[in-house]
Amino acid sequence: MDVLKENPFVILTPDEKGNDSEAEITKAEVIHKLFVDVFEDFTSIPQQGHVFLNGPRGSGKSMMFRFLLPDCQLIDKNVKHYNELPFYSIHIPIKLTSINNPEYELIKDYGNSIFNEHVLTIYFSELIFDSFTKLNFTNVEDKESIINEIKVFYNDKFVRRLKLCGFNASNLSEFEPKTIEQAFDIIKEICSEIFVQANQFLKRSIQNIKFPNQFQSVPYNGPLCDYLSFLFPLLKSLKQISLFPNKPIFLLVDDADNLTETQVIVLNTWVSYRTNSEVSLKISTQLNYPTYNTINGTNIDSPHDYYDINILTTYSSAKDLYNKRIRQIVERRLNFFFEEKNIVINAEEFFPSDKDQDKRIQEIKEALRKQFKEGKGRGYRESDDVQRYAIPNYIRSLKGTAKSGSTFKYAGFDMLVSISSGIIRHFLTPASKMFNSQFRDIKLKKTDAHPTDVLSIQPSIQNLEIREYSVKQLFDEYDKHKLDKVQINRDGKYLSKISKLKNLIDGLGGLFGEYIVSTDRSERKVFSFAISGSVDQELQEVINLGVRLGYFHKATIGNKNGTGKTRLYILSRILAPHFLLDPTSFAGYKFFTSDKLIRAMHNPELFITEMLKVKENDEDKELSQVKLEFNFPIEN
Repeated sequence: MDVLKENPFVILTPDEKGNDSEAEITKAEVIHKLFVDVFEDFTSIPQQGHVFLNGPRGSGKSMMFRFLLPDCQLIDKNVKHYNELPFYSIHIPIKLTSINNPEYELIKDYGNSIFNEHVLTIYFSELIFDSFTKLNFTNVEDKESIINEIKVFYNDKFVRRLKLCGFNASNLSEFEPKTIEQAFDIIKEICSEIFVQANQFLKRSIQNIKFPNQFQSVPYNGPLCDYLSFLFPLLKSLKQISLFPNKPIFLLVDDADNLTETQVIVLNTWVSYRTNSEVSLKISTQLNYPTYNTINGTNIDSPHDYYDINILTTYSSAKDLYNKRIRQIVERRLNFFFEEKNIVINAEEFFPSDKDQDKRIQEIKEALRKQFKEGKGRGYRESDDVQRYAIPNYIRSLKGTAKSGSTFKYAGFDMLVSISSGIIRHFLTPASKMFNSQFRDIKLKKTDAHPTDVLSIQPSIQNLEIREYSVKQLFDEYDKHKLDKVQINRDGKYLSKISKLKNLIDGLGGLFGEYIVSTDRSERKVFSFAISGSVDQELQEVINLGVRLGYFHKATIGNKNGTGKTRLYILSRILAPHFLLDPTSFAGYKFFTSDKLIRAMHNPELFITEMLKVKENDEDKELSQVKLEFNFPIEN
């Protein structure tokens, strides 16, 4: 955690633990100190029950899981032993490994659901026992007794269950571990060998499928393990070892949408068993979970089978909640960074706004108030005009007189929170770059400068870094998405969709940027859109891709006919600096027909030109004012 003493906004990745137990204790203490208790907002996560936790990359899912792990929970619950915890969590990361090899989908005629469940079960088992080898056993008093309990578990539960699943145990060595770590490591290695055996069979089978005349079919003679016959009984039996609490076990399945579709169906089937009083599955996704089908063809449903949480939806529906959480995160990090100097700095002091700009905007606000009192206002209330027009008028004044709209400064804590669009990484990453840039400036004047000499970030540096970050989100991240081989393999139209998504974003962002400097529109601050009439299937798929990648956020509004609700899509405010938009919460939305948005997907420049020709009064009142209660102001 020394990096946090060099830069308070470094991203903490909840990666796998190392072997140095003392270092891990320190790491857990720091994470506990910095972690903001977002479980007040997501109460079902640390409670008994299956949960799907959905949110884009960087919204805080993995850090929530990290905090639920035993080392942090020992500190949080102020206990010394694992068996005193109210639950026991195990991290199951689904990374790009052999578990989601696309070749698993090629064995559809070879009992693919049975074989995939075996692979998934053994993969989980290996990670579970591997996690036990990395626990801190310093406070375990009677280690010999624990080893004997593990021996009983090994012989009476683990090996017996393997035999029932078809495992040949005749080649197993005598189980005589010298330490607790070694005991769990032996079990982990057995699971690892079974996993390797399954993968080797897969490779040979694929060779036979692809080249039937060159390779002979190889029968699979290994075990076939599943959740109900193997994994679940083992987890129940583990709770009888006095090292662990006889309380619910949480399997924290991280990034589950990296699984193949068949493996997702297997995982859904596990959820449908409702074993949550003993074992609860906490499943995180990046909004790309392909199906909620089970092996028998039925769907799992919320809240019948599981709790469903969308981080963005939760934070966007509760006024000021996201602002409060991000403030707590920032100030905890600053307190940790400056603790040796005993300096206390709040978020606004560290990220000040531009005073000259604030003064000019305040003057515009006063002018708007005066106009309203003179009967020249455009809204129903004086405060409406101030919120709707102050910043747009300021941006227009910069662009209209000096032709320098880019001089608008995106600076100040509240502005940066708004731009971060509910995703904590969108605040921390540019903040980290701002800190480094400010420190470089100080070092030019003071050669012996220390990072703690940075007591605030100049507005000009904030503006420069957040603008650069905004541009990278649209261009650099777009280039990365085009190289996503996993998605390309999954969806043959992926590259076409990603290209059309970029055009759609350029069209909408460019149009909204023109609206904000318009001289003849009553509503100039537009950030959202809805679709009137039927929705083209390809358009919907492109928009859904934009939601998954974090470029759009979803909400609902009343439809144009007043007969119900329709979906509202909000352009991510992280793009505001790129398109020169006002990211604050008081904004309008616009209805488009599918054909107009399809035009934007293919030719954004033509879309903007045609839309600007339509006068506001001729838009059939498609543009309506709404105050969206988003915390950017609209996901930790």
